[in-house]
Amino acid sequence: MRTDHHDARLAAFLDGELAPSAAAALAGHVRDCEACRTEADDNAEIQALLAGEPTPLPEGFAERVTRRAITQMLPIAPLWWLSVPRSWRLGLASLFVLAAIGGVEVGRHTGSPAPSPETLVATLASPEIVAMRSAVPAAERAAPPATIPLQRTQP
Repeated sequence: MRTDHHDARLAAFLDGELAPSAAAALAGHVRDCEACRTEADDNAEIQALLAGEPTPLPEGFAERVTRRAITQMLPIAPLWWLSVPRSWRLGLASLFVLAAIGGVEVGRHTGSPAPSPETLVATLASPEIVAMRSAVPAAERAAPPATIPLQRTQP
């Protein structure tokens, strides 16, 4: 038997999860090994305590704990930017504004261009889309939106 007494097999043995042959071999080791026997006895004692009736709490315990928790609450931490020196706040605010503007500009130039109105109309009139629309019963289709004349804008 191994001399490592933190073996997962001992826990499985104590929980009754081992096969009978493995359990018999480990039972012999637990009988002969003081460390494993102590752990088994401790486990049996814990199991007996957990199986018993719970000890009732003293009357008013919950109210006392709640009252103590409320009265000893930690104050809310100050806002982090108040700890920044005043001279740095304007610089940080400027940096945040520049980062936001930069993000908007990068997004404008990296996104794919919007399709033209003619492309959208052609796509909606394609046989695949028409077939999909005709597969939905008329009663389930939403009323068509009012038509708005499409105008092309120049970027």
